[in-house]
Amino acid sequence: MTTSSSIYEQIYRVAERLPGYDRYERLRAAVAASPSPLDLLAEREDVYWGVREALRPLLASGRRPRILEIGSGMGYLSFALHKAGCDIVGIDHSDVAVAKATATFGPLFRVAPAESLAASGLGGFDAVVSTEVIEHLQDPHGFVRDAAALLAPGGLLVLTTPNMDLY
Repeated sequence: MTTSSSIYEQIYRVAERLPGYDRYERLRAAVAASPSPLDLLAEREDVYWGVREALRPLLASGRRPRILEIGSGMGYLSFALHKAGCDIVGIDHSDVAVAKATATFGPLFRVAPAESLAASGLGGFDAVVSTEVIEHLQDPHGFVRDAAALLAPGGLLVLTTPNMDLY
């Protein structure tokens, strides 16, 4: 699918007024106020339950796993993982989304295209998480290859995409 990245800048600017995208603002506010944000997300949406369950062994390991979230958007999942004990970096290609995430949750985020990370030397992550991003990309195979290259040996790649059968 070919989409101009400027569309996401517009979406994030007015997300609270867009049906379907308004949930981003609601989740951002709820996570910011929650004492247990990862559990809150997991209770509200299946995708976050799945991410929590996939990462459960890392979260229970007794150490701070190093995680990269690609497509962090408004930042609520990255922040929830941070509060659950992870060292996390959230990246998104949207300046607006990263600014909102940073204003709410602190300096866990940066603007970066996923495609450039593998070549940047950034890597060695225990897990790379990307929720509902891959279906928006022109080269999903390249994305998976690049995301996998960012993992430490034995690292975990957690990808989700909407399940249209659910509806």
